[in-house]
Amino acid sequence: MAQTENLVHPVQIGRVALAGNLALAPMHRRTGLAFRLMARRFGAALTHTEMATPEELLRWERHRGGNRRKGGSLLASSPEDRPLGVQILPHRGAPLAEAAAMVAERGAGDLLDLNFACPSKRVAGEGCGAVYLRDPEAAVRFVETAARASPLPVTIKVRYGYTDSEEDRHLAPFLTSLTAIPGGRPWPR
Repeated sequence: MAQTENLVHPVQIGRVALAGNLALAPMHRRTGLAFRLMARRFGAALTHTEMATPEELLRWERHRGGNRRKGGSLLASSPEDRPLGVQILPHRGAPLAEAAAMVAERGAGDLLDLNFACPSKRVAGEGCGAVYLRDPEAAVRFVETAARASPLPVTIKVRYGYTDSEEDRHLAPFLTSLTAIPGGRPWPR
């Protein structure tokens, strides 16, 4: 029993203090408000919205209270659902800075999580998600953009590699060594 006593412990992510280190990861079509609240009742100290593109987040801002298709429930939250991570799926040409700033300005989340892990054919086929494991310079630029645009801490979601090949595996440790701190200064570099 003594070994398990230290498994759950407080965590600090930037200015966000978590009571424990148990978190609910973002899951497509699963991590709506009701599911997040249930996870909190079972010990999750941090939950995340499901993955959204910058455009979807900005649509939510323009159509608050609208239906799910227009993003109305995407950022629905409550006081019991805090702290909350908002997961963004960055891609080239997307208004990432505008979406990151909007999340902070509206108090819609407490941290931003950039998804460089989703391997689905639909997401990767559109040049998003795990594709950036093969383009770490672009991933770094996305982290820098989000960190400059928002005072919220920025985390990233990565996977072991784009494929299971040894060639792809070396990029994930590099990306996970990045942390974005407020003021837009990623480190180490």
